[in-house]
Amino acid sequence: MRYEFHDSSALQLAELLQGALVSVQQDSARVLEFYSEETKAAVDARTTSLSKVESVLHACLLGMIFVGQHLTDREWWERSMGTAPDDDHIEAYVSRYTEFTKIGLIQATFSSIESSIRLVLRNLSPDVYKRLRVDFRHICYYLIDEFMRDERQHYRAVTDIMRLIRNTVHNNGVFSPKSGRDVRIWYRDQIYAFEAEKVVNFADWELLLQIIADFSEFISRVMTQPVITELAHIEDPMISQLATESVPDDLGSGDGISSGADTGSGDNPLSGSST
Repeated sequence: MRYEFHDSSALQLAELLQGALVSVQQDSARVLEFYSEETKAAVDARTTSLSKVESVLHACLLGMIFVGQHLTDREWWERSMGTAPDDDHIEAYVSRYTEFTKIGLIQATFSSIESSIRLVLRNLSPDVYKRLRVDFRHICYYLIDEFMRDERQHYRAVTDIMRLIRNTVHNNGVFSPKSGRDVRIWYRDQIYAFEAEKVVNFADWELLLQIIADFSEFISRVMTQPVITELAHIEDPMISQLATESVPDDLGSGDGISSGADTGSGDNPLSGSST
């Protein structure tokens, strides 16, 4: 399936999303190798953990396809609404829709990850979970110390920066910690400063998708630990309640997305020019 993009920024964002999606798909495939077909078919939280993140990224990718193919196309506005807004209004609509999509990415990804991690620790060690359940950070720290001690600093930074960015969403983008203190996180050779009662303005798409890719790797490492794979069935209550629906497999792979005509430009499925 190929798409024509009318905006270069939407194309660039779609490329970033597709790259993150491929990374999560690879981590998810690695996890599935450790579980039986029976476990995978039983809607187990260990095997659905990353599939939920895949679904979130798919939704965001569809959103950018909508932006690039429709919202930035004056002819689409005329066909759909009878008239096209001026360029400034179209730009504003695109900006609002893209920002809404970013907020959804942060919220839905964190919720998917948090629910799975909590279910796993609760089944692995009920006493530890009871002690740590109030603070998701401590749950992640515990798993990092148990299974990734040599990379503790990196995965703790991933946990912290993702958690704090997510918390700012609840405060309209403002970092408002209970302690009232600034927080600085060293992540991937850079310091990210969360200043109390100030807007967090560094959480762009590239950073968010890198954090998601790193957290996906963290989940993959946890879910493939022998002590985890040997646990009895862990039901994922959210997925088990959803009606089973088939999702096309070609959105994040294969021919992918292109801008404009098919230029035959090699391996990049998102290659081509935008107008």
